[in-house]
Amino acid sequence: VAFADITSFFDRVFTAVPAAIHAAGVVPAGPAFARYNSHPTDTVDIEAGFAVSEPYEGASEVSVGEDGVVAGELPAGRVATATLRGGYDLLSAAWPEMIGWVMSQGEHPGEVSWEVYVTEPTPDADPAAMITELYCTLLERSST
Repeated sequence: VAFADITSFFDRVFTAVPAAIHAAGVVPAGPAFARYNSHPTDTVDIEAGFAVSEPYEGASEVSVGEDGVVAGELPAGRVATATLRGGYDLLSAAWPEMIGWVMSQGEHPGEVSWEVYVTEPTPDADPAAMITELYCTLLERSST
């Protein structure tokens, strides 16, 4: 996804995914999230959706981009986390601050990171009241 098109991507996904999982009889088990599979540049390898209470099986009639709605998993392992209180416009500063903190602790960020949108975004939402959790995978420590 082109980074400039990320808002329209989220608009499509966060409309289509609830419809697809509801049609499959699956219930969301938490707020929306976005998973970044690499560090964003002018494009981003991104997945977005909802945690679910049970496995989401098979394909869906709903299409979001080329791949439709498919099940995925967040990675297991160590992560660093931070909580952002404020609008999404603050994310561009929050991520480098978090990564800087991770590195100051002698850790190294992995490729995968994700955001959990604790506060549901709506057109009437007060940006100051929004809460977003940031998660960054950590590389395994060397045993040497």
